[in-house]
Amino acid sequence: ASPTMSATLAVFHAPRAIPKIQRNNVVPRRRIGSPHQAEDPRRRAKRGDGKKRLGRPSDKSDDNGETSGRRQFLSGGLQLLILSSADDLLAAATAAYMSAPRPETVVYIGVTMDGYIARPDGSLDFLPQPEGDDDFGFGAFLNTVDAVVMGRRTFDQVAEFVARDKVPWPYEGKRVIVVSRTMTQKDVPELLSSKVTVTAQSPSEALKALGKTGFTRRVYVDGGTTIRSLLEEDQVDEMVLTSVPVTIGRGTSLWGFDTKDKRDYRWSVTSSEPIGRGMVKTTYKRLRKK
Repeated sequence: ASPTMSATLAVFHAPRAIPKIQRNNVVPRRRIGSPHQAEDPRRRAKRGDGKKRLGRPSDKSDDNGETSGRRQFLSGGLQLLILSSADDLLAAATAAYMSAPRPETVVYIGVTMDGYIARPDGSLDFLPQPEGDDDFGFGAFLNTVDAVVMGRRTFDQVAEFVARDKVPWPYEGKRVIVVSRTMTQKDVPELLSSKVTVTAQSPSEALKALGKTGFTRRVYVDGGTTIRSLLEEDQVDEMVLTSVPVTIGRGTSLWGFDTKDKRDYRWSVTSSEPIGRGMVKTTYKRLRKK
């Protein structure tokens, strides 16, 4: 189950100041039930009976110190929040930023029969190479994501393909984040410097930052260490695993870690299909309690 996406539309409503000359000419509003007696607004303010008019929740802070304003719930999870001060607007924006849900995460990777995703040296030469326009469905998959988060080793491999083999940059139009504590933005080849952002954040922190932008709903996660880190923290929502009919004996595995709170992770199989060359692509969705 993917995290619930909701949005809040905050409207800053500043009370209009009435010039003094106009205030002196304002006709007091008649009170319902007393047609012959006008109520002086100053008397009403002094009375301070503490009663609130129905349908007008207070704009003041609640018991938790959060400003609520006048809130209306619209269709599609949209909330209309009418605020009466600049401070309230700032508080609402900060709260929305801090509580933004992380994007949905998906892994798309090939796995050998004995459970490895790469050889010990990181080589992927055991994977069948596409022929012609057949990319085993990878292009269609990329169209379902907004951004890519990967580790340094994976980025270095892709960058080498682009520079050495003149392969087109496969993530064109996607925001690409490289998580690494040994790499900086200056280490990115000039050819790709405008296409990649390097961060020293953990994969989990990088996902939270993407969620707070408000423009990222679904993220493709790549690279053994990055995927394993998020799996360990139970932050992977979908896995598309392609079983390759080969055994390599040793290599890099996605597994071999303690699950969060040492509990089992349950998954459902949403699809499974042969894609040629003896390979079978299976899609798993993480089952979580609502």
